[in-house]
Amino acid sequence: LRVIQGLMKDYIGPVYSGKDESFAHFTGEDWSLSVRLLEGEYPDYMAVIPRSFNHEVLLKREDFLESLKRLSAIAESSAFPVKINFSDHLALLEISDPEYGEGRDEVDVDYGGEPVEVGFNGKYLIEALDSFDAERVWVKIVDSDSAVVIESDDAEKDPYLCVVMPMRL
Repeated sequence: LRVIQGLMKDYIGPVYSGKDESFAHFTGEDWSLSVRLLEGEYPDYMAVIPRSFNHEVLLKREDFLESLKRLSAIAESSAFPVKINFSDHLALLEISDPEYGEGRDEVDVDYGGEPVEVGFNGKYLIEALDSFDAERVWVKIVDSDSAVVIESDDAEKDPYLCVVMPMRL
């Protein structure tokens, strides 16, 4: 989907799609893409998506992304562990790299619940947040060990969700 999204970034025109036994095909006026279809049984993805949450944080997507990207400059690789502590109207983001040092940043959020700390692979969190167009997104947390759901606060603009697994830090 990211490849199609990239092809269509500045594209205005019809897109045709189709499939055969082995491939899905997408064609625009000056481009085409074929993708091999996977065979086999797809796992029950609904089983990993939590339905109830103990913590729901509303944040400005761009502000949070900018903070993550600033902190990623400290990391040795693009896959960097980041610890996020959500507390009263604030998210504290922390990264520590033994070779390059430590970094901290604070982002204002709309949250008034009990403090909760969750670790993430920063790369996956950036990718999830980048997939939305909405100005604000919900970060929905059960606890620090369970899947985290990210949803737009504008379901018309972004009618989907992302699931990001936490990591222990």
